[in-house]
Amino acid sequence: MTHGPVRPGRPTTRQLWHLIATIVIAGLICRLAPLGLDPWVKKWSGSVLWGSLFWCLSALLIPKGSRFTQLALACVAVTGSEILKLVHVPFLDAMRMTSIGSFLLGRHFAWLDLLAYAFGVMAAELTGAAMQQEKKITSKLTEVTPKTGKLSLLDRSNETHI
Repeated sequence: MTHGPVRPGRPTTRQLWHLIATIVIAGLICRLAPLGLDPWVKKWSGSVLWGSLFWCLSALLIPKGSRFTQLALACVAVTGSEILKLVHVPFLDAMRMTSIGSFLLGRHFAWLDLLAYAFGVMAAELTGAAMQQEKKITSKLTEVTPKTGKLSLLDRSNETHI
């Protein structure tokens, strides 16, 4: 059973959903849990995770896109989310007055947030590439034999099954 298209240097759809869940949980913990974190840590860790989340979403939206296309989409979308803070219409302002609206939309535009988002996008890109590298290494160590359909370890030195 496959879990999304396999792309060179890219995580699978299943891995992306796991990464999204991890990012969301980490974001909720660092922003909302009473861990006694310094306000600076809460603010910037959340911003980095927000950028990482947008990279995951772009990888899900265009799974066969090039790395550049996915990175560009993530950067444009996360920048748009920050620019949205400059838009003040009754509907958005009313949403920002709620806890969830404030959490998701934010209230104040900050140029430095864009830098934190870019760092998060790049961190997620590197994490995604590392996840795929791990998968490549594991797949080179195992293979399904054509005759039996069973999984076996390969000895690449002489290409015989162990």
